[in-house]
Amino acid sequence: GRNYVGVSSTGDIYACHRLVGTEDHRLGSVRGGELRREQYVSNAAVANDVCRGCFGKHVCSGGCYHDNLGATGSAHNPSAEMCGRIRRLVELAAQIAVRLSDDDRRFLRDEGMVTLPACALDIFD
Repeated sequence: GRNYVGVSSTGDIYACHRLVGTEDHRLGSVRGGELRREQYVSNAAVANDVCRGCFGKHVCSGGCYHDNLGATGSAHNPSAEMCGRIRRLVELAAQIAVRLSDDDRRFLRDEGMVTLPACALDIFD
C-alpha cells in the first residue's frame, strides 16, 4: 500500500499480491476513483505499539501483512513467534559482524556483498 501493490485480473488494487481477493484489503481499482490506503501509509515500526520498542523493528518493519493477518487476524500486528525470530536474527547478525576480520570485510566488499556507507557513522545504511 506504500511502495508495493498487487492488481487482480479484474483491476482491483490490493496492498500486496498475497492479499488479492480479500475485500478488507482492497485499496481501489485501476478503473479510477480514490485509493483507500490510509491504513498502509504509516510505518508499523513506529506506529505499532508492539514494534515501537523492538530493537529489530527496522529489519522487518512490522512484518508481512499477509503473514500477520494469518497469525494474528490483523495485517498490522505481527505474531510473537515472528518477532522472536527477527530479534534472534538481529542478535546473530551482530555477533557475526563483530567477529569479522579485516580480511573477511575486504572479501565481502570485493565480492559486492556489502558496500561502504557514505559516512563511517552511517552503519545502518
